[in-house]
Amino acid sequence: MSLAGSTQVSYGRHLKRIENRLGALSVREIQAADVVALIEASSPTWDESNMLLIAAKCLFTHDCGKRLVNAKPCHGIMLSALLGERPPKRQRLMLTKDELHFLLNAGMRWRNMLTIRILLATAMRSAELYKAKWEDVHLDEARWRISKSKTGAAMDIPLPLVVVGWFQELREMAGESAYVLPTWMRD
Repeated sequence: MSLAGSTQVSYGRHLKRIENRLGALSVREIQAADVVALIEASSPTWDESNMLLIAAKCLFTHDCGKRLVNAKPCHGIMLSALLGERPPKRQRLMLTKDELHFLLNAGMRWRNMLTIRILLATAMRSAELYKAKWEDVHLDEARWRISKSKTGAAMDIPLPLVVVGWFQELREMAGESAYVLPTWMRD
């Protein structure tokens, strides 16, 4: 199993925090208090603290497996005891009818409005549209191929006829650019 790129970056960041704080100590010297101090000193969000604790647990599980330590120094550490209960997860943003009306009638450049409309109609992440190339947009087949996404798997996004029309307008505006949304000069 391989981890998504963003997860690998996250683990790398946490391993670096562990190394910076505990790297001078022998693995046998590290105690639960050291791990608690690491978490408290890092002061990231609750979720980041949780990922830091998970990274430390994985690291010390490896050490136990290699018989470098007899017990994991993170054993028994509960994040809720250190930082309180996990805050409620943020609800996904869902625009109200009035907010949608305001957004779709906002005074903006037409290419920006097309971008907003495509994002709303396809429910794709903005980064996927910003990185999209014309070779992946198959207007004749009414589909947009996302070769690599945040979740890792490639996918085809079906395009309703109106969205095909919006892409066609962007195609005319993009000129010879390989990108769906090239960097435009201010006009």
